[in-house]
Amino acid sequence: MPNTVIFNYNIDEVEADSFFIQQSWDKNRRVRIYKNNYTLTDIYYEPGYHTAKLIANDSIIKTVPVNIPTNGWFFYANEYKTRYHTEYIKVLSPNRNGYLSITTDDLKRSGVHTDREKMYLYSLFSKRLNISGDNFKLRTRVRMKEIINNFCSYITLELYSQKHFILVKSTSQGCASEAMLSFAEKKISGRNTDLTSTTYNVREWTEIEVDVKNKHFTLYINGKKSFKGDYRADMKSITGLSFISNGLCEVEYIELKGQDGKVAYKSNFKDSVEQHRNNEPTSR
Repeated sequence: MPNTVIFNYNIDEVEADSFFIQQSWDKNRRVRIYKNNYTLTDIYYEPGYHTAKLIANDSIIKTVPVNIPTNGWFFYANEYKTRYHTEYIKVLSPNRNGYLSITTDDLKRSGVHTDREKMYLYSLFSKRLNISGDNFKLRTRVRMKEIINNFCSYITLELYSQKHFILVKSTSQGCASEAMLSFAEKKISGRNTDLTSTTYNVREWTEIEVDVKNKHFTLYINGKKSFKGDYRADMKSITGLSFISNGLCEVEYIELKGQDGKVAYKSNFKDSVEQHRNNEPTSR
């Protein structure tokens, strides 16, 4: 990252006043194109499964997937999401003391300044997970550590698919208006819906479970059902997941599996540390 993507197109026979290629969902990443030109070179600053759009006037006339996988976990920060001020974080070892985590030393080493509030992303995009976004279970245990004093600290768990995404943004109870849920076409904001049931102390270890069965979404927090709902759109295959926070997350374990019990991704970072220690040579 960043990643160069080359689009080849031909709009000579299309009747419209203006044409654009848009990288993904973000309208700020829209570039104007013209007839009698046939190539656009664009830059993607973040990994993931993107859907690029060819737009004539205000109508989408063609889409194409742009898949940028990661080699394991990838870490970066954004100060302003819409401006794409992306800062990449170089991590010597993401597994510390049995947790997936990064430190303020990693930020300093990467030249990431911490004097302003930013969001920090831990992302994993595999070339193939072979699991349906409409039938799966995800379990994880996570907490965050503040970098600066935030009135409303949050942790967002986001799962991406070929068509849509599932997002769980949780805050402390006093900041419930900042909470948010999204699953396929359903988007629920804490500003106009009571989402206090999805809140918890994000600074303490919390188990989060997302259970999706035949497009029925259920969220559990520390084993307690906190929200449920249905959606209609097809998610298609899961492509990746992210932990996003305005602090630095620590993740103890992750398990992603289908409703048939087949495991697509599993990592217990405590076991990984123990295994690493067991594999170290014995001094003589």
